[in-house]
Amino acid sequence: MNLLRIAFKLTGFFLIVIFFLFSASLISLLVVDKETRRSKLSRLVSLCCFGCCKIFSVVIHHNHKNYPENFLIVSNHLSYIDVLVYAAIRPVCFVTSIEMKKTFFLGLFCQMSGCLFVERRSRDNLDQEIDEISEALKENQNVLIFPEGTSTNGEGVLRFKRPLFKSVINAKKRLLPATIIYQEDVKLRDSLCWYGDMTFFSHFINFLKRKKTSVLISYSTPLPTFCQSTQELSELAHYIVKSNYRGFFNEGQTTSSSANSGSLLPIHF
Repeated sequence: MNLLRIAFKLTGFFLIVIFFLFSASLISLLVVDKETRRSKLSRLVSLCCFGCCKIFSVVIHHNHKNYPENFLIVSNHLSYIDVLVYAAIRPVCFVTSIEMKKTFFLGLFCQMSGCLFVERRSRDNLDQEIDEISEALKENQNVLIFPEGTSTNGEGVLRFKRPLFKSVINAKKRLLPATIIYQEDVKLRDSLCWYGDMTFFSHFINFLKRKKTSVLISYSTPLPTFCQSTQELSELAHYIVKSNYRGFFNEGQTTSSSANSGSLLPIHF
């Protein structure tokens, strides 16, 4: 049964990949304006991620509201699956590391998706990276960063790194804290969380074996950014995300909703 499930999901996934590569190539070739190209790519990514979540049997519960503005979204980070989930809910431009850009297979998708890249190990180009994120925000793009700087095993939320918060202050936009929670037994954690020295392909195959995955996205109230320092903003965002986070539960334990800003809306795929 696992082999059939994997084969079915892989077939659907590769069809979406082919569609994405073809469509993204056309957009990159035909759309000259940078702002328009980034907007179209983020919408394409959202569509493809929605399709992937459907194929992978991911059920998303969220309290997203259709705000008339865009935000810098900050979230805890557990896996590459986070990207599929967030993009499935709304078009968003992701900020990721140079290391991811150089990663086989994933790097190609990041580049073609219009991701913004940062060098986490060096501050040499930090000002330029902040300016690029600010520019995307000023273009009314939703930009999402994972300020922990790495994906984790879900035992908690690491301290947020401060520098990239300057981008939302410079752009004079609001900050939207978000918390992602996988509502699963802790015994199944390693089929979802991608951390440490796990290889992508072995983890991806284990993920494909899953019958269904339940995910909760809790969006908090947007935060104003004027008259705040990067330290104040990052600490407040971390406090909110950490307060809303609930780890993996033990067998027999019931889950509880952590969303404090409205009722949760399920997306059934």
